[in-house]
Amino acid sequence: MKRLVGSISVFLALFLCSVVLANGVIVIPREERAPDRREVQQPSVKEARLDVSIEGQTAKVTVDEVFFNPNEWQTEGVFIFPLPADASIDNMSFWMNGVEHKGELLDANQARQQYMEIVRRYYDPALLEYVGTKMFRLRIFPMPVKGTMRVKFSYTELLKSEGNLVMFRYPTSTNKYSSAPIGTYIININLKSSEPLNNIYCPTYDVDILRKGGKEAQITFEAKETKPDRDFILYYSMSESAVGFSLLSFNDGTEDGYFMALITPKYILDAKDIQPKDIVFVVDTSGSMIHENKMEQAKAALSYCIKNLNEGDKFNIVSFATSVRTFRDGLIDVSKEAKESALEWVNRLGASGGTNINDSLVKALDMVKDSKRSPMIVFFTDGEPTIGEQDPVKLLANVKNANKANARIFVFGAGEEVNTKLLSKLAEENRGTADYITKDEKIDAKIATFFDKVSSPVLSDVEVKFNNIEIYDMYPEKINDLFRGEQLVLVGRYNGSGAKSVSLKGKVHGESRELIYEGTFVERERKFDFVPRVWATRKIGYMLEQIRLYGEKEELKNEVIRLATRFGILTPYTSYLVIEDTRQPQGGDRPLVAQTALRRGIAGAPGAAEDLGRAKEEFAKDKGEGAMNAAKEVSDMKKADAPSASFGTGGGRSKEPQQTAMGKLAEIVKTVGEKTFYLIDKVWYDSLYDETKHKEVKKIKFMSEEYIKLLTERPDVAKFFALGKSVLVIVDGKAYQVVEEEKKEEKK
Repeated sequence: MKRLVGSISVFLALFLCSVVLANGVIVIPREERAPDRREVQQPSVKEARLDVSIEGQTAKVTVDEVFFNPNEWQTEGVFIFPLPADASIDNMSFWMNGVEHKGELLDANQARQQYMEIVRRYYDPALLEYVGTKMFRLRIFPMPVKGTMRVKFSYTELLKSEGNLVMFRYPTSTNKYSSAPIGTYIININLKSSEPLNNIYCPTYDVDILRKGGKEAQITFEAKETKPDRDFILYYSMSESAVGFSLLSFNDGTEDGYFMALITPKYILDAKDIQPKDIVFVVDTSGSMIHENKMEQAKAALSYCIKNLNEGDKFNIVSFATSVRTFRDGLIDVSKEAKESALEWVNRLGASGGTNINDSLVKALDMVKDSKRSPMIVFFTDGEPTIGEQDPVKLLANVKNANKANARIFVFGAGEEVNTKLLSKLAEENRGTADYITKDEKIDAKIATFFDKVSSPVLSDVEVKFNNIEIYDMYPEKINDLFRGEQLVLVGRYNGSGAKSVSLKGKVHGESRELIYEGTFVERERKFDFVPRVWATRKIGYMLEQIRLYGEKEELKNEVIRLATRFGILTPYTSYLVIEDTRQPQGGDRPLVAQTALRRGIAGAPGAAEDLGRAKEEFAKDKGEGAMNAAKEVSDMKKADAPSASFGTGGGRSKEPQQTAMGKLAEIVKTVGEKTFYLIDKVWYDSLYDETKHKEVKKIKFMSEEYIKLLTERPDVAKFFALGKSVLVIVDGKAYQVVEEEKKEEKK
């Protein structure tokens, strides 16, 4: 329960005892008490729904929320909603329980005073990040006993463009201050444009994107019992270009910058724009496939792929168990008759015998050895090799020697008996990807989703070149082909700045093509603050894959720990956080953090060594549930399109914070913009803080004149100060520590 330390003037007088922020804020009178003098309880959000209609750059937003009053008496409150600068309320009336209520709109200057007044009087910095926005506020009365209140309103906003991207933002990060999760949370966005839609990207939510032709898309999100801690942000671009290109860059001025490039082919393509392909499906029919309905699912997946082959494609099917069988002797043209025959052949497949991986892949690769048309092998197995060549090193060498056409091998492994390291290496060394299907997932659905993506190649042998600027640490390292409907996301580091040309090269029907774009690499701009964490996630994924496949090397492990510590990304090496103190407290002050290190267990804590050993053992295994989970996690990190802060079930909060002789356990890890903070002894520490570098720490009293001045001069730090009343943050290389009370030096 939060307490009020003073009253607020004007409209908010007497209304600051407890606060719930969902997509808005409800403040309840401090004087409200139960007969036995109990304080008011914080309301919760039972339902929240956001419906958005976007046409071009105009968004019509409808907010519909249901709040619950847990108190045993009728009370009164004020609803506050932060509005974008260019938003206008269509209807300033709110309807709750059939009763109309009038609201009031404050401009940015009036709202800023109110936000700051709340922070000052209420002694809670939660709303600081919305300083600078407009405010809509509404008196809510009555709030029924143990009852609900429905708040529904709409506003229109003219969306701004960021480069060639249009951005829509909705302030859902206010939910992080609510004491209870939202029961049902739904976001539905209908996006329409008069021009073809190219890139559509959401860096903050795991949304579903359904394209409806080339000029319309539906973006949806739905969750139960969720507590969002970041705003909903959506970017999209519109262009007549055959391939859309957007560049997002970030640089805080203290180091080299980070960039993200979004590359998307036009959704609607003429048949002539889709390249024909040569594809061979290789399916495991060994005895183990009879279990858990795997054989029937594999046959259904094969049937789906065959039915969806394009005119002009060539294909074949290879089945393998103890021996290898083929549908035809070599590649055959797609035709109605060929499809029907292939479906009949697949329907007759049965499961028996061993697992001859080596010969099946060599046979498939021999079929495409002379191919010049984006050759692909789709390989599915549920086991490790038991027949023929079984040595993984020799098997990989045989496949490499047989791959004369540089075909891409896409691997699917199902079940806990697959050798994940072997399959991952097969994919990595042959320009493909590896995916793993757990017992709870459907084989046919997984492969069908994959085939929908790769069925229509647009550009092969893709190469992206950034001209007149230094680019390094770019992921993915190899781009390969670009498919219709696929959005390619590149992330990397850069040294330099300014508008630069970017060339996208590739082959269409064997002929070289080049498209030229322009992108701006900012010299100092924090707008796209999610980009550094996406880059760090992918780089960590790449390094973890190298460790899994080729063994642990000290420099790789140390780099994983360094990046994971800085960006708050959990890995097998960083499941729990320990911050070590290198000096004892002096003069009553708690020691400042001198070194940050991440470990799965805490030295000296019961079972810590065993936990660390088990974690590393699972991560290093070739097969089994732990190996499959590790392979899936690493694969997801390598292709992450949005910031990630989790690995497995580690989470960002320790279950039982412990203190030991060697260090302190961070209770919570939070990311704010590009920064990561660790909560230790009620103080939020910036992960960039290093006592050896930041010997001078500027202490600022919470809500002092100096505090307000810094926020006024540097509004970009407000989102960091919104963490709480005790925050240590690095700004432009300098350390600032917000304290509740200024420390007094002891007399010597």
